[in-house]
Amino acid sequence: MDTLVILKSLRFIPLKYKLPKDYILYFSIKNNQKLQTLCIALKNKTNLKVASIGIYDSSSLFEEYRLSRKFQIKPFDFVHLIKNASFVITDSYHAICFSIMFDKRFYIDYNSSNVRITDLLNTLNIDKNSDFYENSFETEKLLQKHVNNSISFLKEALEKNE
Repeated sequence: MDTLVILKSLRFIPLKYKLPKDYILYFSIKNNQKLQTLCIALKNKTNLKVASIGIYDSSSLFEEYRLSRKFQIKPFDFVHLIKNASFVITDSYHAICFSIMFDKRFYIDYNSSNVRITDLLNTLNIDKNSDFYENSFETEKLLQKHVNNSISFLKEALEKNE
């Protein structure tokens, strides 16, 4: 299990920019038409604003809250944006991890060539044939089991080196 998932409780500095209380976070690491289409559909269905980060957000849909053009997105800002989003739309492994950690509803464009995403979805028994994901009680139990195993592994490894 990626050590990133172990970091469940983080403290955050307030963001330096204003966002609506409820929003959709869009973050794509490539120019992804499928995710943009999903984002437009979700925006129309929910009437939520879209906060967009990343360099591949060319659709005019994302102009109002295109944060990466206005601000340097720092790691804690990235995590904070996911933590406070109503939905996350992404093709990023780390955005998926944080979405799961913070019990966020998220949409992804699953690509089996991304081994880390495939392993994460398999480990947590998340259906790879769906675009939309919500944490379930089963997912949370599996996540906690793997977090506990990872912490035990790290403790044993550190104790061996003492």
